[in-house]
Amino acid sequence: LFARWGLEVVLVVADRLGCLNHALLTVRAARAEGLLVRALVLTRLSRQAADVSTETNLVTLRELLPDLPACTFPFVDAPRDVRALAAAARASGLDRLLLP
Repeated sequence: LFARWGLEVVLVVADRLGCLNHALLTVRAARAEGLLVRALVLTRLSRQAADVSTETNLVTLRELLPDLPACTFPFVDAPRDVRALAAAARASGLDRLLLP
């Protein structure tokens, strides 16, 4: 559908162990199909303390995919709260990342 409608892809990946593999394979598959991957967003799934993978995933992905803008989106307690989501988007830089 993305190809048919000419849409860009914003890839959202859970920021945890294994996300590097997930992100790299998905970006490769999307690009192989001629899709434009616009950005990569690592999302936190809980308020749990960061571990080694969550502390290094963003930096590593930026090194492995230097042409792809990337950010980390924080955990939001109330995912239906539009104001909280907008504040998280501003704080993470996601809003700036997606501007033309």
